[in-house]
Amino acid sequence: MSKDPIIVKLQSSVPKENEEGFLLLYDCLYEKVQAYVLRNRGDETEARDIFQESLLVLYKLAKQGRLAEVENAEAYLYTICRNRWLRYSQSRGKTVEITENHHTIPVDEVTVTRIIDQERQQLLDRLLQSLGEVCYKILIYFYYEKKSMKEILDLMPFKTEQVIKNKKSNCLKKMRALLEEYPQLKEMIQ
Repeated sequence: MSKDPIIVKLQSSVPKENEEGFLLLYDCLYEKVQAYVLRNRGDETEARDIFQESLLVLYKLAKQGRLAEVENAEAYLYTICRNRWLRYSQSRGKTVEITENHHTIPVDEVTVTRIIDQERQQLLDRLLQSLGEVCYKILIYFYYEKKSMKEILDLMPFKTEQVIKNKKSNCLKKMRALLEEYPQLKEMIQ
């Protein structure tokens, strides 16, 4: 369980506690996130959207119990906001200069790395899901669960291992085509 009182409030089953957690984060962090977005060629609407989306990500992670090691909810949320803004800017073809003062919110390197890894994994998962259920399952079984073609054949309604190999090859071609069409995705998942 997290030691951060804000995360404890977000994890609570009492809606009033959740609301207090949101308000604390909003009060202490929104202006910093807004200033960061504005300094990096964004506007107030984009800053508000990025903050709210990031707050929802933090809330979901808290509810799932995935923030047990987080000791500073503000730093964690700020990092999520910053990374979402960078990805959003890249997807819009904007150039972002990192012009922030890192001394305002202490973030340890392990936390930043963990956030980036989680977001990269979520992006890759969405990319795989966009290929369709069959491709998703085949690629997950083969690359993540390290299953052999024979094991995959037992799990899926294909007649031969060769059919699965052919389908896997086609799925990878679709994925490569998507990555060529959206090169910023390729950068983000590497």
